[in-house]
Amino acid sequence: MPDTLIAAEGTYPEDAMNKLIGLAAIILGFLVMAAGYRYAAPGYYAGGIALIVLGVIFLVSKILRRNQPNS
Repeated sequence: MPDTLIAAEGTYPEDAMNKLIGLAAIILGFLVMAAGYRYAAPGYYAGGIALIVLGVIFLVSKILRRNQPNS
């Protein structure tokens, strides 16, 4: 069986944490942003956007780390 078929090979615990933190930050960011929009609070709105951006950064860093060649 070739090594390329093994999905779990080369995964690291910090990759899983980045994924969980990223998803949680995106969900929390949407909730905070929705609350800011609902109550016309620009601070909450900006904080929600910042959390969404932070979550996307965590997910992108996980994807980039996973796609690096093993050299």
